[in-house]
Amino acid sequence: MGAVVILRELWRHRIVVALGAVLGILVALTMAYRIHLPFTLESKSYEVGVASTTALVDTPTSQVVDLGDSENNSAGALPGRAALIASLLGASPLKDEIAKKAGVDPKTLIGGSPSGVGGSGGAADAAPVGTISPKDSRASILTVQSFESLPIIAVDVQAPDAGIAERLSNGAIQVLEAHLNSLASVDGVPAGRRLVVKQLGAARVATTKRGPSKILAAFAGIFIFGLVCAAVVGVSWLARSWRQVEAMERYPQIDWDALEEQQDVLLDDEPIPMERQEPAPSAVVTPPPPEPARSERSRWDSVG
Repeated sequence: MGAVVILRELWRHRIVVALGAVLGILVALTMAYRIHLPFTLESKSYEVGVASTTALVDTPTSQVVDLGDSENNSAGALPGRAALIASLLGASPLKDEIAKKAGVDPKTLIGGSPSGVGGSGGAADAAPVGTISPKDSRASILTVQSFESLPIIAVDVQAPDAGIAERLSNGAIQVLEAHLNSLASVDGVPAGRRLVVKQLGAARVATTKRGPSKILAAFAGIFIFGLVCAAVVGVSWLARSWRQVEAMERYPQIDWDALEEQQDVLLDDEPIPMERQEPAPSAVVTPPPPEPARSERSRWDSVG
């Protein structure tokens, strides 16, 4: 189809096209905003605070070596214990202690599951707790991850504002230090064999936006409108083709191949020469013989 034909088809069905445009606008608005009657729009995007910090799991002598004795020495002991600590820090009761230390309701703090060795955790890994959801703007998300060959844990926090995110990030390391010291004291572990958690600098804090993108919502609306226009043109073409085929079926079928062969035979044959035919003998007309001339006497005799 040419552009002019398509435009004419869309103009013929302009009411349907207008409804498609309205539908596309509604889809875009629904994706990007919350619509409150009579017609109030509230953006679904919101700002959140993010913070991250790292900590080193080490020995009291600041040597990254195994804490076992000389007969049972394993180079991978500290990274393994860091992974164990990371898995405990994102779950209760340590998670609840972190929330209380930061002045946050424990029900609004969601602990993200560790991403596994060498991975990166995030809000997508977190599960809802109670009535709060990770997509709720009031939710705070705590994700702790470890690394495969390093005795380092990383704490990432998303909170409603940057201040809460910073308190949760720093509080996670503080709660972890206090928890390890408490366990070591209860079990009577010598000071030289205890694990030490050292925070590598203060938490890094920033703000970012969450929620659906307005550009993505606009593309979705345009896609819906284009889909309606394509459906209008496609249905019109299908209906027109159907009518054409139906009209052709009403007439007898012509065997064009046989007609072409017959035409070729007529063109290739030489004309038959016409011979002159003589008329039949019975059809020849013979004039009557002339009467004999009479003498003068015979004429007078006939008179007398």
